Amino acid sequence: MSNAYRPRTGSLAEQVINHLRANPGAELTSKDIATKFNASRNSVFANLETAVHRGALTMTRNDDLEYVYRAGGGRSSHPAPVAPVWPPIPGKATTPSDTSEAASSDTGTAPTVKSQRGTAQAQVSVTAAEIEALEVETGIPIGTQGRTVDKWAPLFNKLTTPGTSVRFPARWKSAVAAQATKRNRQAKAAGYGTEYKVRIISAEHARVWRIA
Repeated sequence: MSNAYRPRTGSLAEQVINHLRANPGAELTSKDIATKFNASRNSVFANLETAVHRGALTMTRNDDLEYVYRAGGGRSSHPAPVAPVWPPIPGKATTPSDTSEAASSDTGTAPTVKSQRGTAQAQVSVTAAEIEALEVETGIPIGTQGRTVDKWAPLFNKLTTPGTSVRFPARWKSAVAAQATKRNRQAKAAGYGTEYKVRIISAEHARVWRIA
């Protein structure tokens, strides 16, 4: 072990280093280390990262893409290893935090985050000049994020009283019926009695009634 690196007494790094140096040629996977030293598998990399960087341990991947640790010979000249990305667990959805990657300190590359669909999304680049150019405004109402304009409101607004109805193209039927169901549900939750019904009345037309 290099004189420049001394793992904390009783730490996982010390235990792994001592075990591997006492058993020349031995190797331990992340799973082996977690089992043998009663540690969380997800914490193995973080606990051994400094030891690998300083050369007290070496780290490679096996055919199953799991990290394998062996005794090192001292200070290492290679950069610190990149945090591992564990293979997905069957039945568990992948989250961005599971697949985030560190930025390269040598190239200055911005870090990327893989979405749940697996596509890389580049980090937004913002300059000081762009921030300085922003204008302060007052009197702007706070909107709801993601809210879209209700394009069907003009249709339902025509039905001002029970018994009124509007004829419309039959191809709209599914969309209007979905909107009627939505509005019926909202009215029931709010405690008022507005209710709509939608029916096909011919090959070309459908009709929406306000029945309450």
